[in-house]
Amino acid sequence: MLRDALDPDDRTLLVLRVDRGLSWEEVARVMLGVETTADADLSRESDRLRKRYQLLKDELRRQARDLGLVDEKA
Repeated sequence: MLRDALDPDDRTLLVLRVDRGLSWEEVARVMLGVETTADADLSRESDRLRKRYQLLKDELRRQARDLGLVDEKA
């Protein structure tokens, strides 16, 4: 499975966002490993993780196409 080949942080990001359906703020809190943090830091981390997630989705989509797991148009 493609997810199994991911590094642990990317896999955690997918689990938190996709499987558990956490908000970006909640994902940032978990990934930072702190209960509370400044709003600006939390917002910055949320934005960073959102971008990382988008890049990860694009890469997984490309790998799935290369392996013939999804239609070329997907």
